[in-house]
Amino acid sequence: MISLEEYNKTHYLYTPLFCEENIWQLLQSLSSTNATDKMWVLIITNPEKKIALFNQQFAAINQPLIWDYHVILLAVINHRHLIFDFDSRLPFATPLQEYLQNTFFLPGIPSEFKPYIRKIPARSYLAQFYSDRTHMQNQIKQSEFPPWAIINADKKHIIPLADYLKIGQQLNDNSKLIKVTSLATLEHWLTDFY
Repeated sequence: MISLEEYNKTHYLYTPLFCEENIWQLLQSLSSTNATDKMWVLIITNPEKKIALFNQQFAAINQPLIWDYHVILLAVINHRHLIFDFDSRLPFATPLQEYLQNTFFLPGIPSEFKPYIRKIPARSYLAQFYSDRTHMQNQIKQSEFPPWAIINADKKHIIPLADYLKIGQQLNDNSKLIKVTSLATLEHWLTDFY
């Protein structure tokens, strides 16, 4: 059994501000040793494109970071529900309940910052995720873009990043969307296999 400490984020490909691609690359790495049918990509956003997440590395201690969206991985490994978030101060493989309690402080957050989460089967994300990176053009230097090629650029049946972020958009990937109203409801929904 692999201990949680063995999941070291420095062992995986990572580029700051490209969480959607970092998680795709992580899935590629983990899929060789773990069953992808027990992994889901979670895209966190809302209609206002501003979500408040705590314990993010780029935020001040005890302050939320406001992202337009964020992408993390939920995996069931050795019968444990684990969250992988490259940008969190929490351990890289954090038990689901601990991650939720330390990331989403729902009662004190104004409604415009409350998240929706899209839960996408890992196989679908690996096969269909696509971003041409235009959302980061003129935001950062070209040298700060990922060193790897654009993901799934040669595929026909792709889902662009912008489509994943549309609240209410039905996608052809077996994904489901929930508005987060309580941590208990969210945890139950995330651990419900479909």
